[in-house]
Amino acid sequence: MQRDKTIDVARGIAIVLLVFGHNWIVLHRPNEIYRIIFSFNLPLFFFLSGVYLRRSKTLRLMVASKLDTLLKPYFVVLISFFALKTLAGFEFNIKSLAGIFYGTGNTIAWQEWQWMPMWFLPHLFVVFIFSFVFMGLIGRHRISLWGKLSFIVLLLITGITTINWFWPVRIAPSGIFSFLSGKELQLPGLPFSLDLILITSAFFCAGHALSRHVRTIEINLSGLSLAMAIFAGCHILFNETMDLNARTYGNASISTLQAVTGIYISLSLSNILTAFNYLGDGLAFIGSGTLFILIFHTFFQWNATSFFSSIVGLNMYASSAIGFIVGIIGPLFLLEIARRNSTLSAMLLPKKLAGHG
Repeated sequence: MQRDKTIDVARGIAIVLLVFGHNWIVLHRPNEIYRIIFSFNLPLFFFLSGVYLRRSKTLRLMVASKLDTLLKPYFVVLISFFALKTLAGFEFNIKSLAGIFYGTGNTIAWQEWQWMPMWFLPHLFVVFIFSFVFMGLIGRHRISLWGKLSFIVLLLITGITTINWFWPVRIAPSGIFSFLSGKELQLPGLPFSLDLILITSAFFCAGHALSRHVRTIEINLSGLSLAMAIFAGCHILFNETMDLNARTYGNASISTLQAVTGIYISLSLSNILTAFNYLGDGLAFIGSGTLFILIFHTFFQWNATSFFSSIVGLNMYASSAIGFIVGIIGPLFLLEIARRNSTLSAMLLPKKLAGHG
């Protein structure tokens, strides 16, 4: 499917906000900036991913494609890091290795905290599969757009209601799990964060259902002003946000309203920014490298922040500001290297891109 500049700009906005949301400036004392970013950022990612879902593919081809695009770099990066730590003399930790295959934020963090955001990749993989089947079932019948959106809302409500059913998952110390712990094992969520799939797929399916409207979105100043007023009002009057990795959704009505208006504002601003060549092209370029930034931004950002604060001696705010820039530029530089290196291309990039590496 041909890339759309407005969507890439929106992805650029989303990933820049994600990098900043994982910056020391935001995280050391979570405040309204933290709540604003995370109230709509992940729903925006899933919504934009849904725009690119191709129903013309078969399920088998779609699964093969997403194995290559999402799970391949996920396992290559984490298992390579695990192997390097082991070879460097760190104790072999079976819990860390098992956590990689379990694939939730906290089980990846058993390996290293800086890789926690990568839980998004295996989860997005199962979201693609679930949404492909779900939208296929709806598509068998002549259902209007509003009918489809009604099913999607029902999906979201069910997901919000059941968000804590598997938080945590308790496993008795027997069988294959006996070597992990001598007592009851508590795991954060289902493998690949499957317990979130109804919520995340709802935003994903909404993006797919509205893809035609998203691609032809026009600037509506009245609609944008109203959305910004609602979004601001929700944050002024209420103290709600969401952290899906921690299975926190907040108030169902307020959090959903914040997410929906945040998505609309992002798409509208993206449409406006495409008219500004340098800024629009820059954000679109960043958006096209979303996968690499998602995978490597904390590694670059945290290490750069640590270097400039501990070694250079800058204060934490200055160090974190530099770290934020490095967290975006570093992964993009690594992406360009991977595109030009056949081995890295084969390991980290989809085959259609690896062929151009």
